[in-house]
Amino acid sequence: VRARIEHVNDACATMLGLPRERLVDIAIHDLVPRAARVAFRDVVDPVLAGGAPAQFDTAVLANDGTIVPVRGTISELRGAYGSEGAVIVLTRRSTTPAA
Repeated sequence: VRARIEHVNDACATMLGLPRERLVDIAIHDLVPRAARVAFRDVVDPVLAGGAPAQFDTAVLANDGTIVPVRGTISELRGAYGSEGAVIVLTRRSTTPAA
């Protein structure tokens, strides 16, 4: 399962502190802190292999070393010839408790 980044929007690039061009073609799991990578792959890999969409909570590493908590959703992209990859949407999670 390849799981490499093909496109990043400006908001994600800003959250990670890197230009969009630097993020293209890197493995998505390389953005996740080592301690969380197994759990991340346990959610992402089955979707990339044709499984159902999934939601997950994890964190990503910003360029300055900051760990940014995120909520993600992943959904496979199916085409005429089968799987063509997936879309992953990440949003920053609040670290403050809900009132």
